[in-house]
Amino acid sequence: MYTAEDLSLFIKVVDLGNFSNAAKQLNISIATISRQIKTLEDNLGVTLIIRDNRMFELSNAGRDLYNEIKNDLTQINAMTDSLNQRINNKFGITSEPSGKLRVILPPSLSFDIISEELPKFVKKFPKINLSVSYSIKAEFDYAVSNLLPTQVNYLVKHLATVRYKLYCSKQYADKYGIPQSIEDLHQHLTPGSNLSLLNIDGTTKPKNVIVSHGESGVEYTLPMPERLLTNNTLHHLKFILSNEAICALTKYAVNFLTERVELVAVLPEYTFGENKFYSIRHPHNNDKAVKVFAEFIENIFKTFNSINGE
Repeated sequence: MYTAEDLSLFIKVVDLGNFSNAAKQLNISIATISRQIKTLEDNLGVTLIIRDNRMFELSNAGRDLYNEIKNDLTQINAMTDSLNQRINNKFGITSEPSGKLRVILPPSLSFDIISEELPKFVKKFPKINLSVSYSIKAEFDYAVSNLLPTQVNYLVKHLATVRYKLYCSKQYADKYGIPQSIEDLHQHLTPGSNLSLLNIDGTTKPKNVIVSHGESGVEYTLPMPERLLTNNTLHHLKFILSNEAICALTKYAVNFLTERVELVAVLPEYTFGENKFYSIRHPHNNDKAVKVFAEFIENIFKTFNSINGE
């Protein structure tokens, strides 16, 4: 006879996309998951998942079962969490967040607003071992990224929209002059980004730059500059300091640079592109360490958005 745990495992495997993802997320072996799903299929007398080395596909029966029980199991899990919390509160039982927490952060934005807060987080939660990666291909429990996952089952929440304006150093302006129109930009070195509109699994799409006029709202679509491309706009700070390029910068980057170099705004009436940043979580990771880190990040972005008028 099957149990609620068997049904819950089936839902998790479907939500996570395949046995391999489920094994990593749930910290159990692929063989164990496969065996439990096979037992569930035997008890139900139907094939739920069509097994193939190159693909993962639900059968019609599997799809029907998923649609039938998903919402009910979500409610049961929520009730169980609530009941456990009430019991813990009743008897004064506390469970401090602990364990290894794997996090992906965007290099530039993390440098601007997150990195200096991370030591405070690990001191507040001494039982959490925080492992931060700036690679989109790393395994993660929680991510902040402008790169959306291709799997629809991830929990995605919008955190902020970051807009960019063009700047150069005064030495650059004195040496090369400043463009007076959008059309003049092709005469100048303006480094671009080859990271935008990637997915978090690394698949790519071509990217243009959407240039917006602040007052009129008129938008122009420009091809991404290709003479100098980087997948980390943090290096635009160094490009500015070289006095040889015009770069798109955030407000925080401008504040950082003004302590080191005299900046000149280029075509200040325009915004040159934007990035939307999201928090991304696995749908079945309810670990306390993930929850407290998510709250920590959201508080940082609340402050960020209030400063930037979002």
